[in-house]
Amino acid sequence: MENSGHEARTSMPPSLWLPPASIALLILGLSSIPGKAFPAHPDFLNNVVHFGEFAVFSYLVARALYLSSTTDNLARLFMTCFFISVIFGAATEIYQFAIPHRLFDPVDILIDSVGAMAGVLVFWGRVKVLGA
Repeated sequence: MENSGHEARTSMPPSLWLPPASIALLILGLSSIPGKAFPAHPDFLNNVVHFGEFAVFSYLVARALYLSSTTDNLARLFMTCFFISVIFGAATEIYQFAIPHRLFDPVDILIDSVGAMAGVLVFWGRVKVLGA
């Protein structure tokens, strides 16, 4: 019987979730800064930061899900990762209603989602090319 890699992947420690949790806390921390505390910056820089945060976050969530999962259904696993990332991005935007001088911006959710998809695709490519 062929080894599908389940044994190696399911024996991974819970510490797999520390990197994505750390990035999530960083995102929440940045989202908690009142708007007037940020120095003036061009909009494109805001977009680059949103994209980058969620690309890294979703890559790390995909890695943690993949290494702690017993499923070989990569499409389901990566769709779950994408869904988690998009919901988290929307939640951080909603959270900003409570932060002085911060706004809910649906464009940020879109950019977060594109970044999340990029992170998932990069990890998927890594799995396909390197096998882990």
